[in-house]
Amino acid sequence: MLQVNIVESLLTIISWLIVISAVVIIYRRQEKKGLIWKIIVAAFVGLFSFSITLTIFDRSVQFAILPLGVWVLFAILNRRGSWDTYRRFAWLGFLANYLFFLLFFIGLLLNHFFYPKNELATYLNDVENAELIAIHPTGKQHIELDIPDDLSKVKAMPHDTYDVHVWYIDIVLNESSITNERFPYLLINTQAKPGSGLRPTIYVEENGKGLLITTQGKQFYFSLKDSIIREVNGYD
Repeated sequence: MLQVNIVESLLTIISWLIVISAVVIIYRRQEKKGLIWKIIVAAFVGLFSFSITLTIFDRSVQFAILPLGVWVLFAILNRRGSWDTYRRFAWLGFLANYLFFLLFFIGLLLNHFFYPKNELATYLNDVENAELIAIHPTGKQHIELDIPDDLSKVKAMPHDTYDVHVWYIDIVLNESSITNERFPYLLINTQAKPGSGLRPTIYVEENGKGLLITTQGKQFYFSLKDSIIREVNGYD
């Protein structure tokens, strides 16, 4: 199933609708009308800027500093005597960078509200077709899932980031090791919360009472009250 972040998609559509609406308003108010294709090019080129990359809540975003596209258009159109006709569209393109930056923050807040990172339900919303597979020699083969109905209410435990990172590295690097693996199982065929855009990888602790979830370069550990795995009768 295609996972798309509905919040970010909607905000992207809204931002471009605002820009297009602004272009139309400026065009209608101008006495001297420019060519439509040149207006589109001016607005698009105006988007280009010298920017710095900021990392906010583990997300990277560009913050525009200098209007490089506007300067290029000024250098070209001023010699042709058409700068006054298209300058508003060029500056609109540059200012659109700040609109995108603002909506980026709004998106962060909405994502935090609708898809909280510390809630298991965000990553494990649909378990109807869930399967458990052993990814390490120490994992038992003859087991089945026993997922409780209130699993979605579980919140992330406040484990140290270093510990979670070490667990994840051990899983990736020590799959062929014969030593006991803390997370020898992988939970597959599950679905994250609709509209979150997440495609998490879910590792299950050997006793079935812990889940290590990795998604978008981040890891989260969830401790469960009861085990979600049990051995199938008839097998040791």
